[in-house]
Amino acid sequence: MQERKVSFQEVVARRYVVANSSLYHVTTADKLPSIRATGLKPGGVRTIGAKQYDEHAKGKVFLTSFGGIDYWFERLSNFIFDKYEPQEYLALKKIPVVLRVQNPPESEKDELGSSDATHDAFMTKETIAPSQLTVYVDGKWAPLTALKKAHMQSAVTKGEDKWDVDLRSNDSPLFPKSP
Repeated sequence: MQERKVSFQEVVARRYVVANSSLYHVTTADKLPSIRATGLKPGGVRTIGAKQYDEHAKGKVFLTSFGGIDYWFERLSNFIFDKYEPQEYLALKKIPVVLRVQNPPESEKDELGSSDATHDAFMTKETIAPSQLTVYVDGKWAPLTALKKAHMQSAVTKGEDKWDVDLRSNDSPLFPKSP
């Protein structure tokens, strides 16, 4: 049985109200130059996820409600911890960032993502233009060009050991406190 595609507006009307008609996308800072140039494109290299999700993810961009950001931010941070050495985080710009998508394109509910995050998640097969995107920096939503190395450095909290790094902190200047 083929699922009927539902417009974002229908989903909002039936499910919940999204502040300012926005959804969110969690990625890493190293992806921003490409996103600034061409937007969020379906089928791009995934930042999060095991091989068993390849078919589910093929040709899609994934978005979340504001409540799901915490889950995806931590999931991405854990992926970075597992794949890279702490001294590589800044050098490779493997720092989690949150993008806000204004007026998201037609989207389908991502049941798997919604179940994982315990908040509504969506997927679209449409490119999301750079003009629809902002990044959370220094307590506010700003143009994609606003993220600088100093912001990334301030997002990396160090413990007693200089490489005891925690990217997951909700105190991160790159973690949004409000929509």
